[in-house]
Amino acid sequence: MKELIERQLYKPSLVMAMLTLMQLMVSLDFNMGQVTLVALAKGMRSARHIVSRTGCCGTV
Repeated sequence: MKELIERQLYKPSLVMAMLTLMQLMVSLDFNMGQVTLVALAKGMRSARHIVSRTGCCGTV
């Protein structure tokens, strides 16, 4: 298990995601309800951006 964790920590995408989450939690005083809402809002904004860039709008 220790080796698995050590291997994963060297992946920049994982480390950056962990640091972003930690920064968000600190800024919201570790309020998990607010952290969840902010994370969902950011995820939805990112998904909307990806959909708009690919031209897939979901309409026929």
